[in-house]
Amino acid sequence: MLPAKRIVLCDVHHQPKYRFYRRIEVGLGVKIVCIEWVDSCSDGDWQSKENALTHSISQCASVGFLVRKTKSDVLIAQSESYDTGNISGLMAIPKKCIKSIEVIK
Repeated sequence: MLPAKRIVLCDVHHQPKYRFYRRIEVGLGVKIVCIEWVDSCSDGDWQSKENALTHSISQCASVGFLVRKTKSDVLIAQSESYDTGNISGLMAIPKKCIKSIEVIK
């Protein structure tokens, strides 16, 4: 059974000397989303120019808890602990790379 909604603090700068926190809501009411997006793709191997012409961007899909949506990016979390309210597996996806966002739950 899911716990009631709660507020937790999240370190958003990952700098031990300067710690800035913002409030995020987790628990009931959090949206689970599937984001389709494109990513850059690199290959460091030696190859022919003909083979290099087939190289392209990566088509991606990521599913997670919607943590934040801003003008510049969307932040999702892979996991949430119902015991502590902590989240992990954060991924910020630039809005310019997003093709679609579907709310799953």
